[in-house]
Amino acid sequence: MCIRDRYMGATCYVNSVIQQLFMLSEFSNAILELEDLAKPSVLYELQRLFAALQQKRAKSFKAKDFYSSINIDVNVQKDASEFLITLFERVNAFLRKTSESKLIDDTFRLITETKVTCSECKSVSCLLYTSPSPRDRQKSRMPSSACKKKKQ
Repeated sequence: MCIRDRYMGATCYVNSVIQQLFMLSEFSNAILELEDLAKPSVLYELQRLFAALQQKRAKSFKAKDFYSSINIDVNVQKDASEFLITLFERVNAFLRKTSESKLIDDTFRLITETKVTCSECKSVSCLLYTSPSPRDRQKSRMPSSACKKKKQ
């Protein structure tokens, strides 16, 4: 199951993410069942892509419209997780206008924690992200004033 459209550049990370999302039947079925989607939109193109995968005609699917709908530069290799978050944000914007407005929030949850250690005092600062949407990220950060060396 691979999306092919003559040479479209560095899009293997997109194929990987789309295939994983398609295999999550709760998610892909909800997308496939949506009606009266605005054309062109990322949600409409994702639905067309899932339909092609479902009908096992992905090899003949013209992915150019999908890439355009999400503003992907096919000549630049990107990170799959970065693409996934971008895709969720764009799809979510359209889902809010449908009966599946909470589909992404109810199906997925991503939590990322980054720890930064002060090179002077070795205190640890944590930055916690909860998504799928960066607008929903909850940040917890140790302020620079917490540096033990600076207090002395």
